[in-house]
Amino acid sequence: MNSALDEIVAKALRFELCERYQNAMEMLDALERWKPGQRPASTKQMIPDFSKEALGLPQLSRNEELGDQMARQAIDFKRQGRLSEAADLMEEAFNKSPNLRQKYAPHVKLWRCGISM
Repeated sequence: MNSALDEIVAKALRFELCERYQNAMEMLDALERWKPGQRPASTKQMIPDFSKEALGLPQLSRNEELGDQMARQAIDFKRQGRLSEAADLMEEAFNKSPNLRQKYAPHVKLWRCGISM
């Protein structure tokens, strides 16, 4: 077994969202830098601009807009008492617009526990 690869997989599967890779690009970066027998390097390295274009990252404004729409719909679900659906949709919104995570992550935790505030 390779402990470096195990560490990458373990981070991807952690229970707490804040302890996981924050997006697929961060995990891809770790996997691309992984070599058998080596520990993964820091995942905080910047991705070259040409890679961002190839991966469609300049479309962030469209994704953020979609994320905001999803967040509004999740809040509507919460108001209707559909907490599980609200939490699922809000987590999808986090993937589209990561800045929503800081604002709504505590809400999602409560919704997952059946608490509507």
